[in-house]
Amino acid sequence: MAEQKRRFVSALFALQPGEDLPLSLYGRRIWHGIWTLKGLIEQIRLRPLELAVKYILFNGMMVLVYFLMIQFLGMQYVADEMMEYGPYGLYFLLGAGNFMFFYYDKALTGLISAYIYQFRPRYIGKWKHEKSL
Repeated sequence: MAEQKRRFVSALFALQPGEDLPLSLYGRRIWHGIWTLKGLIEQIRLRPLELAVKYILFNGMMVLVYFLMIQFLGMQYVADEMMEYGPYGLYFLLGAGNFMFFYYDKALTGLISAYIYQFRPRYIGKWKHEKSL
């Protein structure tokens, strides 16, 4: 349990840019944090709970991004355009986002599995072996 807490805290801090890192490495730190967070969420044994956590995080981030765009970046026209579709336009947008997130998550999980079980042993292992000779 302590190991999971340590990994969760490190995942949260990986999302914070380090003071001594050059700007080009911020993207790598953010992606490392997302991959670590995805790995932590996928360690949840109950599949429905895992999916619930993923969708809660996804929907929360979507709402936060739109809120920040409208309130702090002065993009009020985004809200106006969403209201053109009526009161259900926002729900349709979130539903379409959830639909695409499902397939994105499946594809990303497949790519990670292919890297771990096929690409890395086949190519990285040979490269390390040849380099040590």
